[in-house]
Amino acid sequence: METTALLRRLIRACVDDERTLRHERTFVDAARAETLTRLARERGQFVSELERLGQHQEPRDGSWIELSREAVRDLRVTMGGRNTTDAITACRHSRARTEAVYDEALKAPWPDEIVRVLTAQRGCLRDETGELDQLQL
Repeated sequence: METTALLRRLIRACVDDERTLRHERTFVDAARAETLTRLARERGQFVSELERLGQHQEPRDGSWIELSREAVRDLRVTMGGRNTTDAITACRHSRARTEAVYDEALKAPWPDEIVRVLTAQRGCLRDETGELDQLQL
């Protein structure tokens, strides 16, 4: 896969993860929502950095797959009520999908600057694992 396509895939993954975090924050208490908002802002910063590296801006409206996940989640909440565990689980799954895209991208040959940025962003994602685990308790 060419560099531009890989960067676009990373951007889409980050945009989808940002959307998930923003969407799910509406189903949790204020303290958890604050953390999810901060993580969503961080994902937005990832997107800005990736766009700078790729010298190209992508639409930030999310993929159709992510929009369909949100619709399903909204339906579940309408039928069964808000559930913090489900909301945080959705965020954890989204983060895992994003991590997988980063792991794949880091296998490709990149210029040093891009490797540094991707490695740092991937490290941030890894560090969030414990944070999301704590939110679920």
